[in-house]
Amino acid sequence: MRLIHNKTLKLDECHVAGSIPFAILSHTWGEGEVSFQETQNGTAYSKQGYGKIRRCCEIAAADGFEYSWVDTCCIDKTSSAELSEAINSMYQWYRAAGVCYVYLADVPTGLGLDSRVQAIRMSRWFSRGWTLQELLAPESVIFFDNQWEELGTKDTLRGLISDITRIDKNALKDESNAKDFSVAQKMSWASRRETTRVEDLAYCLMGIFGVNMPMLYGEGERAFIRLQEEIMKTTDDHTIFAWSNRDSFNSWGLLAHSPADFGSCGSTIRIQNPNSRPFSSTNKGIHLNVPVGHTEWYYRKSPVISAMLDCRILGEESKVIGIYLTKTLSPDGDGFNRVMTDEIGRFDIENVWKLEWNDIFVKQREMSLDLPLHDHLYLNVTGLAEHGIMLETLDPAAILTGEFVRLPVSYTKSMIASFRFTDQNGNGFDIGFHIAKKAQLVDTQINWLAEEQPGNVEMPMNSWNNQGYDRVLWQHPLKRWWICVSIRRTIVLRKRSKTINISWHTPRVEMAGSPQQEGK
Repeated sequence: MRLIHNKTLKLDECHVAGSIPFAILSHTWGEGEVSFQETQNGTAYSKQGYGKIRRCCEIAAADGFEYSWVDTCCIDKTSSAELSEAINSMYQWYRAAGVCYVYLADVPTGLGLDSRVQAIRMSRWFSRGWTLQELLAPESVIFFDNQWEELGTKDTLRGLISDITRIDKNALKDESNAKDFSVAQKMSWASRRETTRVEDLAYCLMGIFGVNMPMLYGEGERAFIRLQEEIMKTTDDHTIFAWSNRDSFNSWGLLAHSPADFGSCGSTIRIQNPNSRPFSSTNKGIHLNVPVGHTEWYYRKSPVISAMLDCRILGEESKVIGIYLTKTLSPDGDGFNRVMTDEIGRFDIENVWKLEWNDIFVKQREMSLDLPLHDHLYLNVTGLAEHGIMLETLDPAAILTGEFVRLPVSYTKSMIASFRFTDQNGNGFDIGFHIAKKAQLVDTQINWLAEEQPGNVEMPMNSWNNQGYDRVLWQHPLKRWWICVSIRRTIVLRKRSKTINISWHTPRVEMAGSPQQEGK
């Protein structure tokens, strides 16, 4: 690793981390950060981030340290080999540091106590993925505001930090205490954090779980699957399978696709079961030998079973966590998919001991790069209000978000959403549809309300389109105006989404590839 000499601000090589006492900086990146190349070509002084490096070194020198380490300029990020080594070593470097200075660039100086606490709560530093290990690994952590005035230490601010991060105070007290927490609990600490690159959500957690793996930028969410596979090689902790995803509407494998899936696992702990059997990864999928029970539910016409895990919720000593599975068409009859991933089951421990233990193999379902998971649908209505037609009711119930109506995805209804639009006289129409994975409308129905029905008995009340299209047009049977329903992939609130657009439409030319139904 390279270290900055606190007096000369020049970089020196250090081949064994910890052999030389050093201070380390933790911060969030901003504009004008200094790169390794800029420290070599003499242009570092003109960069906005240089002042941050200089002040860190001044404080470290005052504390008696000869060297400091800053991630922006101590790693040559143009070298993929060096970057990979640094990322795999980062946790150890922060743990080896004599002190970690946390610079909160968005916490103003000179605030009163209440305002200062609120500013710390809102600091971006607590929402970034990389800063989690920078909080946990060092023994000594000191926080500073944007003018480098000291705010407190990890010890003095422990209660506030625990409240902000949902990390147990014991884990903050001593890095070695982390071994007392389950895989799911540690994952929950990262569940609300973000990184600029998707892969870094996995890479930033390697040190916390004591694993190493190569960096493969471009693999996307597959990186988090690889992380869990590496963790499985080091532990028999069943909590790694105890995640849930309320926005998932597909069957899935045993491994989560994001730390966010562990958001509700802060109290999920292991059960020390002397009868527990080891799990393993095979070419048939992840192999478990666990108690299996039957349920009264079906998923896509297949019976749902419950597989019991050696874990429970803290405080629920009489319950065991279980996950739901359905059989696949494997030749040996022991292949399963995880289903109903929006929830985990809790089962009476006395009944679990009576169940038969079975071998099950669950294959991980790969994510498609061109068909990403969408966590919400959004409804956008245009042009109807100008003609006196308003949204009256919708199913499922929605949350207003600006000009959009957010629709949580439903996994049980054959028609994922339905809406009623009416004018002041009660005239209008109902629309319902099911969403296909390829951002298409399937089984789309429009129903003109009774007051709008024409006298011609040959004209039906309902109109259906059971093909998969991304837009459908309907013409009013009497008044001849049109309703357009379309779906497209969008970014809403910085999240990948599918937006349903329902609009008043007056087409001048026929829309290519779009089915038009006149009073059908």
